[in-house]
Amino acid sequence: MRLSFYVPAWNATFVEGLRQRAGGQPAEAEASEDDLQNAVVDLAAQSYGQLLLPAGFTGPSLSANLMSPAGARVVAAVRADGIFPGADDDWGSESIVLGTTLGTAQGQQAAIFGNHVLLAAWDAVRLRVEGPTLEEYLSAVRQMLTQTRALLRGEEVLVPSLVGFTGIVVDQDVEVVGSWGRLRSARPSDLPSFASSMSERRINTTTETGEHIEITDAGDVVLETRIPYRVRIQSPDEMIMEGTTTVGLEALVEQARICLALSWDGDQIPVVLPTWRRTISFMTSSIGYWTDPQHSAPRHPTKATRAQMDAWGSWLGTVDTEALSHVRLAATRTLRALTERRVQDDMLIDAVIAWESLFGAKTESTLRVSGALACLLYPPGADREAAQKRYSKIYNSRSEIVHASLTKKTTPEVIAENAREAAQVAIRALRAILDTRRDLITLDSASRGLQLLLEGSFPQAADAETLTSEAASGDGSAIDANG
Repeated sequence: MRLSFYVPAWNATFVEGLRQRAGGQPAEAEASEDDLQNAVVDLAAQSYGQLLLPAGFTGPSLSANLMSPAGARVVAAVRADGIFPGADDDWGSESIVLGTTLGTAQGQQAAIFGNHVLLAAWDAVRLRVEGPTLEEYLSAVRQMLTQTRALLRGEEVLVPSLVGFTGIVVDQDVEVVGSWGRLRSARPSDLPSFASSMSERRINTTTETGEHIEITDAGDVVLETRIPYRVRIQSPDEMIMEGTTTVGLEALVEQARICLALSWDGDQIPVVLPTWRRTISFMTSSIGYWTDPQHSAPRHPTKATRAQMDAWGSWLGTVDTEALSHVRLAATRTLRALTERRVQDDMLIDAVIAWESLFGAKTESTLRVSGALACLLYPPGADREAAQKRYSKIYNSRSEIVHASLTKKTTPEVIAENAREAAQVAIRALRAILDTRRDLITLDSASRGLQLLLEGSFPQAADAETLTSEAASGDGSAIDANG
């Protein structure tokens, strides 16, 4: 016998009946003045036992609700409530097509509306507690129904959204909370069904101390947040609606990746990649999308400490969208160098483009970029001069690659070393600009480089009077901070 079958004599599914006979308390009938809420909450109480069962490949199944009296009451209440614009009293088997900015669409019928609300509420409450009580779940159902009504009235609503990151792991008790959301270890219940196969793809390593670390393509760290979401009715006559977000989840994903690189205290910044994304609402409980990390740079499994996670969260709270917009090209090119490039030549090119976007100009690019970097990262003295010479060599090796003029000294090993160092220097420069030298953020690349060179009295870079006149005339602003 299937545990999810509805048993008329018990007025419950078989598994819910078993739960109650084992001592589980049934819910009291909902007695509000809201007929739709009463029907949906009663259906949720009947479904609670089913949701406690291990989910199948496509997630929990509530198919038994279609045959139960509680399910029929929800259908009748949905039709009477007029919750869907354009749907008449006879709305039933025909679908209202719901399209979302997550790239997919699904049909919404009166018969399955209740199940969609119930499943979304189950996903939402399990963000707070892995095994919710019946009362906790019913409270989440009421909240989800309220959210659903607001969306269908065209209001903007903050909805839970999750992103999986692969490349690092953290202990289960480590989490970081900020105004941007929460970073924590991934749970099995987080993984959407469409990305379940990714959990079987694993990478292992053993550290020098003998610690075994394993990561999965599905991601072992989750960013949990809330994003504004709105439903726009495209055509009431055809009952077609489209969900839109006013603040893209991808913007926060990019910011999180940049902030991790900025915060990392080790010599080797781990390759951390976003995998799946999902948004929780009655429209999107089973909808999302994913990217395959196998197509990006190789990952080395890394365990993040509590201090490293705290630092990540601190940078997420510090670096706002406005500040990041002034150095976005440098940040995205650095990320590309660190996490996407599988060829060292490409990694070096991206990293030096990041340098140029921060400090470059039309003239004397090598000296100006290398000099500005040295002035930003080192105090006056021998270390600064040595750094400028080293950065100049790295810059020139990039030019050799671009112009296909490699010398015998520019071996693959040299290119690999230069690429790694160029990416590390780019991160250090971004870290300084976004933290200790915030006065440089809003300047264009030429003015930013000029200010550092003048502050550092760097004689090798160029004549200060010439630099000043170029910046004033606009000749030095060839590389805009935003690309």
